[in-house]
Amino acid sequence: RSHISRSGKDKSYEKVTNMRKNSPKGGKRKSFNPKAKTFNPNAKTFNPTRLKSNAKAFNPGARSFNPAPIARAKSTPVLRLEDQPSGSHSKPPVVYQPSTPSYIPNGKVINPTNYPTTPVPEFKAVKMPPVDNKSRWGMQGIPVGYTSNLPMGNVQGMQGMQPVQGMQGMQPVQGMQGMQPVQGMQRMQPMQGMQRMQPVQGMPNIQPVQGMQGMQGMPSVHSQQYTADPMGTQEMGDYDWEAERREQKRILLPLRRPVQSFFMPNSLVEDFQQQNQLLTARLQPEDRDFYRLPMTVDHERYHSLMPLPPAFDATQTSHAAHLYKVTSTKDGLHYVLRRETANLSEKYAARAIAPWIRLNKKISSGSHPTLVAVRTVFESQDFDEGKCLCFIYDYHPGAFPVFTQFQMLDSKKGLAGAMEPEHVLWSFFNQLMMAITTVHPQGLAVNNITPYRVLVKSNRLRINFCGIPEALQLVPGTKSVSELQFSDLKDTCRLLMSIALRTVINDVVTEQKAFEIMKASYSEDLSELLKYVLFTKHDSKKLPTVWDVQSLAWHRLVDEVHHTYTHIDYLQNQLAKEHQNGRLFALIAKLSFINERPEHRNNPKWSETGDRYLIKLFRDFVFHTVDEEGRPQIDLGHVVKCLNKLDAASAEKTLLTSRNEDSMLVVSYKELNRCVHAAFEELKVAADRKGGDMKMM
Repeated sequence: RSHISRSGKDKSYEKVTNMRKNSPKGGKRKSFNPKAKTFNPNAKTFNPTRLKSNAKAFNPGARSFNPAPIARAKSTPVLRLEDQPSGSHSKPPVVYQPSTPSYIPNGKVINPTNYPTTPVPEFKAVKMPPVDNKSRWGMQGIPVGYTSNLPMGNVQGMQGMQPVQGMQGMQPVQGMQGMQPVQGMQRMQPMQGMQRMQPVQGMPNIQPVQGMQGMQGMPSVHSQQYTADPMGTQEMGDYDWEAERREQKRILLPLRRPVQSFFMPNSLVEDFQQQNQLLTARLQPEDRDFYRLPMTVDHERYHSLMPLPPAFDATQTSHAAHLYKVTSTKDGLHYVLRRETANLSEKYAARAIAPWIRLNKKISSGSHPTLVAVRTVFESQDFDEGKCLCFIYDYHPGAFPVFTQFQMLDSKKGLAGAMEPEHVLWSFFNQLMMAITTVHPQGLAVNNITPYRVLVKSNRLRINFCGIPEALQLVPGTKSVSELQFSDLKDTCRLLMSIALRTVINDVVTEQKAFEIMKASYSEDLSELLKYVLFTKHDSKKLPTVWDVQSLAWHRLVDEVHHTYTHIDYLQNQLAKEHQNGRLFALIAKLSFINERPEHRNNPKWSETGDRYLIKLFRDFVFHTVDEEGRPQIDLGHVVKCLNKLDAASAEKTLLTSRNEDSMLVVSYKELNRCVHAAFEELKVAADRKGGDMKMM
């Protein structure tokens, strides 16, 4: 009360004004200018914790401090310690002087870092006149460029504060927790000198201002050292980059086409390799039969005879039969030559197999899928044994009789248990029915459905040597065609039981025992089918036909058709791959004809001049690339991509470099395609003029 005169004028305000006028530098304040629009971050003596508890200048919800309402007058009054009565218990001061690096009571400079730690005498707050924040700061009380990282202690008595002007989007939260950031302050940069602050109790993410650790009114600091790592640099230092690379490779691997997808699966490749080995097999001079067998047969129509193993036809007959693989000079295909040493008439044999030859001609493909086609029959005297009868059949490499493929035992050694899945037996049954339904309507009987004459390969059955029983007069003349056809149905059921039990079923006693095992091991449908064909008595005048038997298992035929079409789609996909590979092979063949040609038209540098030079550089670009260390790059994807663009005459351009790196050419694939086509056509014209045989595209 003693500081306020009757006129209402604050005497302390006058003293401060006089003290500022008598200051060495004319009362100019270095760090805080109430008229300035920015806050000076170099101030090291500002203690926000000593603000008045109910002051509206401090908003605990904000992540930055709003100093706009701090200065409520043009000259902020400084309270002197000696002017306060001792023992007073007033509230803490409202404003601590932040404008100078030192506090000046009575003109004496005191370093705030050495400020005594004893409690400061309390004194009354001085009211300050209101100030227009907009005119002072320029943006609704928020200083331009202000930071959101000021140290904030856990100041008590601030739970009920109202939002500051310009911060209307903030909600007052009890206990200063969960408050939302002020609009426009999310991406503010930290102030200079405040980057290495220690964490304040209750606010681990906010650090104190440098030089203010020992000041009174500041809350205690955790003894444990805390280092902020907002960017996660410490964690990144220990990060497992190799695991990240492996994970990225695993993620990107499905996006890249593997090399194996350009070719057929290994199972098909091995199958075709085996077939190719059997087709290309030839007798060698050290073989015993090399000089014994004739070079050609039937007036040089067939050549390259190669004996087939005896297991190819293990049928026991009264005369000897020899089997050879031969090559036709007419079409270059491979066939099986069956030589019969019995004294038979060629005319009778030709008459016996004529219906089978006509049957094959009625089929658009030239042969039935489950019948081995017979092509011709002739007499030959080219062998050492003299005159013999020769039959020509199609050759299916890798297909062997069921007896050999399933390693069947003789029925005298007993019957084993069921060893084949039922779906395989139904597939075999449908294939045999398909052959029978083709033969029987022609008034013929197969007479060859035995484990020794039916070939199998990859669960694919083919009835071999059709017409041989008729040509060799092995068919009883006392039986009618219907009886012979019903015998085919019985032979089919016996063959199924032989395959299931891995035993040859060739007598009535073994047949009955095998049926009992089949009935106990397989479904009722299969048992009823076998029972109907083998053990049901039928009228000799009205025997069951193939259609009657097929009607008992028509629903099994649907499954067979489904698997057949699925396999067709699979093979078509593989064929499409090989079509693409064949197209690229033709392109590589053209490049090989052109590149590195020693001479053409008496020009030894023909392949390295003109358009051919571009082709040479393209060959190096495709096949001779190296990495940074000079190691060759074997990249099939690069080769396929470049060849496809070349074949399609793409407008895309590429950079070609000479081997000495003196020349660099930018050329399109369309231009390269024109160069390849022109150079190859030039070679074709020269080859045709010289009488060469050029059968490429």
